[in-house]
Amino acid sequence: LAAIARDGEVKLVHVRNGMAPDYDADTTAGYRDVKLNIRIQTQLTQDLGIDGHVCEVLLVHKEMVTGQTQQSHQRYAQLRTLRRSYVPWETLHHRSRNLRLLCGLSASSGSIDSEAAND
Repeated sequence: LAAIARDGEVKLVHVRNGMAPDYDADTTAGYRDVKLNIRIQTQLTQDLGIDGHVCEVLLVHKEMVTGQTQQSHQRYAQLRTLRRSYVPWETLHHRSRNLRLLCGLSASSGSIDSEAAND
């Protein structure tokens, strides 16, 4: 990591340190790594017009890689998708109420609210 940071042709764009002691590994089902977003800035990358391209470099402990199977990665991907799509009940309730009002339905039931429908 230090060698990458010192390299004059590599620009660190972002670092997410999943190995840090305060990192909440519950969000990744225990998986940990360090993600580096970098740009390679050389004369060649400038000539090719790709000097602005951001690459991701993963630094992963050997134990994480050897213990990972196709099945475990699929389970992690499913968990990640579920976490991204999770919406708290309060938010759903608020959105549902607003949608009902917008459609002229009573906020508390599915019945038509004549006052709201005429607005």
